[in-house]
Amino acid sequence: MILNRNIILIALMTLFGWSLQLVNIKYATNLNANPFIFTTACILLASMVLIIVGGNIKLFKASIKTPQTWYYSISHILLNISVMFMVGYVSSTQAMILQKFNIITGFLIGYLLLDKRRLSKTDFIGCFIVILGIALTLYSLDRNIILNVIFILLIMTTLSTLRTNSVERHKLMKMSKNFKQQCQIIGVVLLFSCLLTIIFMFSLNFLGLVKLSTDIYLTPQHMKIVLINGGILIPLSMFGFFKLAREINSENFAIISSFLPLFTLITEYTASKFGMVEMSMFTYIHWISLTMIIIGALFITCFRVYNKKLG
Repeated sequence: MILNRNIILIALMTLFGWSLQLVNIKYATNLNANPFIFTTACILLASMVLIIVGGNIKLFKASIKTPQTWYYSISHILLNISVMFMVGYVSSTQAMILQKFNIITGFLIGYLLLDKRRLSKTDFIGCFIVILGIALTLYSLDRNIILNVIFILLIMTTLSTLRTNSVERHKLMKMSKNFKQQCQIIGVVLLFSCLLTIIFMFSLNFLGLVKLSTDIYLTPQHMKIVLINGGILIPLSMFGFFKLAREINSENFAIISSFLPLFTLITEYTASKFGMVEMSMFTYIHWISLTMIIIGALFITCFRVYNKKLG
């Protein structure tokens, strides 16, 4: 498993970008931002940036006709909305610790619904370590919120797995020659998906099923976060994600992403010094939980790489 300096640099940039997004989402939640409106505003801006970077729209028709593009776009929007609901209950770092349950949902969906991927003994051991780490974090939460957290967690991890799988199986994305073409493919459909989400939200609001309040999103604080996340962090993170997906295999990517909770912890700690978020929720139990999840993820991926070399 050899990673050159450029790939390591891109991986670090991507993890840093993701962690900044998460802390900004937590900060927006503290400012009473509505998850639906805030998320769609960020992604709407990000899609426009991707379209501008992509330049022409030669792949417009092809991307519209590709189901995986829609799967990715819709799951990406819904995942970001669910993450915002999650950080309403827990810290950004706790949310990312819990989201590593997507290792388990990835195996389950891969085995039950997709190509029946087989699990080895080392996979089961690694998954068990990850589950123990997640259980520790769940145990530390207030009993009044734990059912809500588990419900959102299942939604988050399922959407995360579906999003990753849509990229793995995206034929048009694999055929794209450069990053600009990838921006064209995702940017256009992300824009359409976001607009459809907005129409859907306001339809629910009109029917009285969801209450939306738009006035608080016009404040300078909210707009600054939208500009940072949507205009800079989401496009940069997508660049890193697409680049890593093209350059390295899934095992290496899994190893890299297993360190996201640690990056989020560092970013969240820094943000707490500026009064943006509160770190009191993070205790020694979460350190143990974080360590166990990283060990479990590394255990799975390293043994898979080792077994491939033997094979």
